[in-house]
Amino acid sequence: MPEPGVTDLAVVVGEIARLIGLLNNDSAEVAEGAKAGPSSRWTVSTGTVDTVHMVDGTRTRLVACALRMLADEGVEALTLRAIARKAQITHNAPLRHFPNRAALLSAVATAGFDDLAGRLRGAAASPGLVGSPARRLEATAHAYVAFAVANPGMFALMFRHDLVDTAEPVLAAASLAVFDEMAILVADRQHEGWHPHLDNRQLTGALWSALHGFAQLWIYQALPTATGAPPFADALHTMLRVLDLRPSQ
Repeated sequence: MPEPGVTDLAVVVGEIARLIGLLNNDSAEVAEGAKAGPSSRWTVSTGTVDTVHMVDGTRTRLVACALRMLADEGVEALTLRAIARKAQITHNAPLRHFPNRAALLSAVATAGFDDLAGRLRGAAASPGLVGSPARRLEATAHAYVAFAVANPGMFALMFRHDLVDTAEPVLAAASLAVFDEMAILVADRQHEGWHPHLDNRQLTGALWSALHGFAQLWIYQALPTATGAPPFADALHTMLRVLDLRPSQ
């Protein structure tokens, strides 16, 4: 039998060792993050570092590095080890900030949905479109497809349910915000007589499907190949006419 107090002392010593290990790991992350140099978008204090700020800064750096990799190399390049290498931290460091790869990629996809929602709102609020639901919806349709074609890696990741956690609350909210933005514009168009008797969300889903499918087929080059490679604007114009989204001239 251990002497009284020996077990408690062992527990205390073990806890101290664990804390020292965490401090050493965090110090390594700060040192490695500093390698990014003055051109980096993130700064690391060389003095006393607030732990919460440091953790948040590392998370931000991981997401930002993943965003750059996604744009430059595509979805398949986004392994935890590769992202850590890009962020100049130890290969196992991402798991101290995200529980798994899906959680990190969900944060990346959330940034994509936020960007897309902002572009849709911006398109709908363009000068000259106020008071014209038809033109606002048309502009939003253009913005959706343009975002996809300009950001094929992000567009793919946002809907890769095998790579992201669709139940993650922030990602789910960001995704729904894009749909809701479109639903509001569809409702305004319905008040003008565009399929007024159809359920708003069902109609929005149909429109979303058409835009999403057009974008993917264009990205994969299937649509240009099959249709004789018309200019992108002409092909999109034709689809919008078929959907009766083009306002009457």
